[in-house]
Amino acid sequence: MAALIVRFILGAAFLIAGAAKFAGYQDSKTGLKEFGIPPRLLAISVWLLASVEILTGLLLFPSSTAMWGAMGALGLSVVFAGAVLVALVRGKRPNCHCFGSLYSRPISRWTLGRVGIVAAGAGYVSYAATKMSPFPIDVASIRIPESASVFLSILLGAASVTLAIAHFRLLKKYGAALLELEAAASSTRKAAPATRPAPSFRLPSAEGRTETLGLLLSYRRPVLLVFSDPECTTCQSLLPELGKWAEDFKNSVTVAVIGNRRASGNPNSVSMRHYLFQTDKEVAHAYGAPGVPSAVVVSPDGQMSSVFAKGPSEIMQMADQLLLKTASAPAMPERVMTPFAKGITVTGLDGDRVDFASQIVEETLVLFWDPECAHSRELQTELEKYASWLRGTDASLVVITPKAMRPTGVLGRGLVLVDSEGRLQNAFGISATPAAVVLDGSGQVASFVAVGMSHVLEIAGALVPAEAA
Repeated sequence: MAALIVRFILGAAFLIAGAAKFAGYQDSKTGLKEFGIPPRLLAISVWLLASVEILTGLLLFPSSTAMWGAMGALGLSVVFAGAVLVALVRGKRPNCHCFGSLYSRPISRWTLGRVGIVAAGAGYVSYAATKMSPFPIDVASIRIPESASVFLSILLGAASVTLAIAHFRLLKKYGAALLELEAAASSTRKAAPATRPAPSFRLPSAEGRTETLGLLLSYRRPVLLVFSDPECTTCQSLLPELGKWAEDFKNSVTVAVIGNRRASGNPNSVSMRHYLFQTDKEVAHAYGAPGVPSAVVVSPDGQMSSVFAKGPSEIMQMADQLLLKTASAPAMPERVMTPFAKGITVTGLDGDRVDFASQIVEETLVLFWDPECAHSRELQTELEKYASWLRGTDASLVVITPKAMRPTGVLGRGLVLVDSEGRLQNAFGISATPAAVVLDGSGQVASFVAVGMSHVLEIAGALVPAEAA
């Protein structure tokens, strides 16, 4: 009776595992890739593994084929245990995808324990089935009490787990040497990636704002750009860990996740400061992303400075390596409002002197505009598209002009301040107009200093809510 129960449990488990791998085909391919299967063999490997698991499950149900099903289950357990050991020794923790998209967790030592239990059950079923199998020896004449067979199966499982743990500790002892050899071999095979300019983008965020590559780079830190999809279970298992990492090291690396607007999912359930939406993978295609999840590093000067990392383990490894490089790099100036903008007075159109810093009470676009500059006049025409957003929100726009002249149109709705001496312009390091910078409500600089019409429009457009863009 015990053998029958174990057979049915194992059979159902292998049937579900195989069917789930077929149902979550893409996730299964991602999982095998993380375990080191070459890309050209991923498709056939998924089909072969899922088919063998389904066949194993089917063979376990009839008494006449139970022995062969048990042997298949035992063989699959040994192969999977070996793959887990190799991955753990290399310091990787890929998702097991044991049940396709139904269940996926990073592997650990507990994974070996679960495999040992499956192996023990398969061994017990295999032994029990030999009583009905035509072997050269008359195994049916061997009389072993049921309780003894259960005990032997448990002993076999415990021995398997013990050997696996011993093997793991042995490999871990010499793991550092193995990793050094692998790194040396990898460095000879793969040269450092050639940098190229990162494609620009302008995308809505989960918070209803619009963000651009320029704004992400304005933090003067490297950007880890991660391509994801709410319908990808592997991506969703990565985001919580990545979100915590991004928050812990937000002063060293900027992490931005680009997902798909068309997909279902709730990105707000993950604490991610920069979660952006593309329409239909247009940004992923522009960057040459190999799939999801994948990531690439954009350096502070706007260059793609790495090859793509694929899968959760490679992405987190890339993040840790990027953090080490950032820690050893020269410190970049913080993106905060330094004292140069405090204590500077300007003149209102009514002739009164006012403190510039006191006029910044909320997120504000500070625009340096000269009515005698042809480029400034051209910019004013382009900004008219944001007129509906600026109407009635004077504090959201401050226009700094060298002459006491009220602009017309959209700029006339802002707070106009006259800086005839150019003190503010010099304080922000601005040598030409038009120029602009974004300040938050506390007076901290919230963007790069944009000079020229195209750059000014970039940060102005980023302030417009996504539904108004």
